[in-house]
Amino acid sequence: MRTTVQLNAREISIKVAGIFGTKIPYKSIDDVAPAEPTGLTAGMGLRVLQNRTTGYLVGGPSVRITLARTAVLVSSDTPEKLSEAIEVRRADNTSSR
Repeated sequence: MRTTVQLNAREISIKVAGIFGTKIPYKSIDDVAPAEPTGLTAGMGLRVLQNRTTGYLVGGPSVRITLARTAVLVSSDTPEKLSEAIEVRRADNTSSR
């Protein structure tokens, strides 16, 4: 099982296990940062977690994407790199409005 994250022109596309997915427009992101690694307690696949968080998880390092009233937690082998790439795209989309 793995998580796939694509940074498109206007949104992030996330899929876990090739089945469950979501799209997040950059303009709806309030914050993005590396998060604590997930493990057995969070589970694997699509998960509904506490604090209005949806997880797309396979265990290990992760990135937390905070939206207005919810958050998305996504597994990533390179959380710092993914967070920075999302921030760059987010800034590009904010400045082009």
